[in-house]
Amino acid sequence: MAANPPHIPQTPQAPLPLRSSPTKAAKPAISLEQFLGVKLFAWIGGLALFLGIVFFVKYAFERNLISPTLRTAIGFAIGGGLVTAGVLMRRSRDYAVLSQTLAATGVLILYGVTYAAHALYHFPAFGTLTTFAYMSLITAGAFVLAVRMQAPVIAVLGMAGGFLTPVFVNSGVDNPLGLFGYVLLIDLGLLAVTRKTGWAYLVACGAAGTLMLEAGWFLQWFDKGGYALSAKIWIPVTVHVFFPILFSGASWWLSRHHREASSSARETASLHPALGGLALTAWSFGVAFMFLEHEFITSRPLVLNGFLFALNAAVMLQIWVQPRVAMAQWVAALLSFIHLAVWSSLRLTEATLISALVSYLIFGLMHTGFALLAMRKRPEAMQAQRHGIWLGPVAVLLVIVPMFSLPTVPWMIWPTVLLLNLMTIAVAGVTLALAPVLLALCVTLLAMGFWLFLLDIATSPWGFLSTLGGFSLVFAAASAVLSARLRERTGAEKRSGSEWLSSLEGLLPMASATLPFILLIIATYRLDLVNPTPVFTLGLLLSLGLLVLMRLSRLPALGLAALVCMWLLEYTWLDLHPRVSITQPWMALGWFIGIATLFASYPFVWKARFKEVALPWVVSAVTWLLQGFLIYKVCSHLPVLENRMGWVPALLALPPLASLWAVLKMQAPAHGTEIHRLVRNSQLAWFGGVALAFITLIFPVQFDHQWITLGWVLEGAALCWLYTRVPHEGLRRVGFGLLTTSFVRLALNPSVLSYQERSDTPIWNWFLYIYGISALAMFAAAWWLAPPRDRLNGLNLRAILWSFGGILMFLLMNIEIADWFTLPGERFISIDWGGNFARSMTFSIAWALFALALLIIGFRLDARAARYAGIGLMGITLVKLFFHDLANIESIYRIGALIVVAIIALGASFLYQRFYARQERER
Repeated sequence: MAANPPHIPQTPQAPLPLRSSPTKAAKPAISLEQFLGVKLFAWIGGLALFLGIVFFVKYAFERNLISPTLRTAIGFAIGGGLVTAGVLMRRSRDYAVLSQTLAATGVLILYGVTYAAHALYHFPAFGTLTTFAYMSLITAGAFVLAVRMQAPVIAVLGMAGGFLTPVFVNSGVDNPLGLFGYVLLIDLGLLAVTRKTGWAYLVACGAAGTLMLEAGWFLQWFDKGGYALSAKIWIPVTVHVFFPILFSGASWWLSRHHREASSSARETASLHPALGGLALTAWSFGVAFMFLEHEFITSRPLVLNGFLFALNAAVMLQIWVQPRVAMAQWVAALLSFIHLAVWSSLRLTEATLISALVSYLIFGLMHTGFALLAMRKRPEAMQAQRHGIWLGPVAVLLVIVPMFSLPTVPWMIWPTVLLLNLMTIAVAGVTLALAPVLLALCVTLLAMGFWLFLLDIATSPWGFLSTLGGFSLVFAAASAVLSARLRERTGAEKRSGSEWLSSLEGLLPMASATLPFILLIIATYRLDLVNPTPVFTLGLLLSLGLLVLMRLSRLPALGLAALVCMWLLEYTWLDLHPRVSITQPWMALGWFIGIATLFASYPFVWKARFKEVALPWVVSAVTWLLQGFLIYKVCSHLPVLENRMGWVPALLALPPLASLWAVLKMQAPAHGTEIHRLVRNSQLAWFGGVALAFITLIFPVQFDHQWITLGWVLEGAALCWLYTRVPHEGLRRVGFGLLTTSFVRLALNPSVLSYQERSDTPIWNWFLYIYGISALAMFAAAWWLAPPRDRLNGLNLRAILWSFGGILMFLLMNIEIADWFTLPGERFISIDWGGNFARSMTFSIAWALFALALLIIGFRLDARAARYAGIGLMGITLVKLFFHDLANIESIYRIGALIVVAIIALGASFLYQRFYARQERER
């Protein structure tokens, strides 16, 4: 092993002094004094020098002090000298600002002299091509200087001078090609400098200068130069389209050049050109509106609307390059919509109708197509453009304008509307956005509504009805298919009925089913058709189409919507033409029975499809109730059924009974699910309930008094009985509701006694059978709703129905007493508590006997509620007796009445004692 090394004691060393690191000199704050004294004064001085030279030259020109040749030479010498001085002074960094200012001023002067030599003096050496070459050299030189000297001021001042030169040196001669060729050179130079240096604001400034010269030239020369009255209109159109597209292309070009930079720098580089292009486009839209004042232009839709759509294309190009300006599409669409609407309302003729309709199509296609392209190709960057698909339906609104602009409504409008709607539906098929389709439906029906009110009433209605039917079926088919696709994609099949109806995939088919019927109902008022064949034929076709779509799309609510709408159409026609029931009853009956057969039979035709869906069977059963009302109204005018109206509900009961028999013949699955059981219960409940409804109406309809109420109460009792056979909750609810409604009508409505006149026969009158049968129906329903069927959401239905029946019996007793004491010849009974002692005492005795009967029932059935009711009624009777009837005891009759009431009271007391004694023995 190696020996350990000797230990060397280490002396502590003093810490080395820390070396101070050199600190960076703080960047001096911007000095306001330096900015004012150096930069601002230099810029103002350069601009003042330029203006001084310009005004001096102008002064010399006006007084002809200097010859044109010498003026041009002096101008070039001064401009070139200033540029040379600026370049030479650049070598010294102390005079950088001044050198940039001198160079920029020299560039301004060279621009002005060159333009003057061409536009003012027309020197042979300054023709169009040579001037273009000179200005190209000056522009290139100015921007090269700006880039090499890193001096934005040279570019800004050079640009300003370039745009101001045509203003200061105005030749008074219209030369649009020279002017805008010159403007193009400046803009191209600015784009080149911006691409090299990144000074994007130069492009926005260039757009402002271009806009200034465009507006100045247009306002000065458009009318004076005769552009609005000749073929030269292509010049202002081209100018006002070219420059917006130029700046849109510049935005794309600059963003491509800066694609390796940061996202913020790239967006900044393309945003300024896009904003400049939008500013120019906005001015161009203003020019398009100015064109509307000139008949020469408005009579040429290809020029006017082509110009308008070119501006829309420029806006879309700007949005595609710079998505941050996406709202510009809505502005452009709104301006285009207003422009087309104004042009159509003021200048539209039959000769330009086709051009107008094509323009509407292009408007809708451009904006919806662009929105669809943006959503498909650039979904993240162009998210805001998804709302552009709404602009397709908006284009349909333009079609309404020719209806009021032309003397007659041309038929070519409707193919245009159809194409616009198909375009909207196609876009919805790609995007699954259903709201635009709903808007297109509403706008289309609005257009047809205007057409309906513009039609001549004497005109055949088949054109309108066939057009309405075609559009209705198109939207119904589209909405059903689109809703089914959306539900499959989102998994919405598991939604409940209320959730489905509140969603858009449920609302759209429902609207497609109902809105055309609304317009069809309006048509029955407008067309005044005594023969309903046209409107009923269309309604029947719409119903058939909706039923087929219901089967394909599995949207059962379409059947219910079709039934309700068709019934409203029938009822409206029958209400408008009540005499048809007298003059042509068999025609109306044929339609009503045929329509009822259609809706009642369709679930049986497709029973395999609806074996797990209850709503179609409900619609089939309810059909006979709705159609039965219309059939009854027509049959009430048939002489053969006079005094035999009971046959109508008897015959109407046969179809639901046949349906019930068919349902019973349909064998339930051996291993049926809970859904199968519920659907079968619904089938039995609805068909049986409707059949019972007609059966219970047979006798009430045959009589004259209160047959509606009697039908309700009998139907309610029958449904409660049916509930004991078919445990469908709806039967009990509807039955109890009908019984409650009947009770309210008979017990809480005093006017019921004056609906019909009293008969001359006391006791045996219509009061007896109405109130008596109703009370017995209440008792029967209470008997059938025995426990555990008596409870509904905490309510004891049986006790309530017993109470209803007892109250009706009590009212019947009082009504019969009042009828007995009513004077002969009176039309209605009178209830008066005073003035007739016999009547008053009869009421008291009857009340006491009724109270005693309640007590007996309470004792026999051990019903505490009945006993309490008897005690209460007995107490009220005694109060009435002592304080009203027996106030003055003078007659032997009053003493006898007192004794009778006393005996009744004592009897009640005896019964109570016996009841309690029996309970004691049982305990």
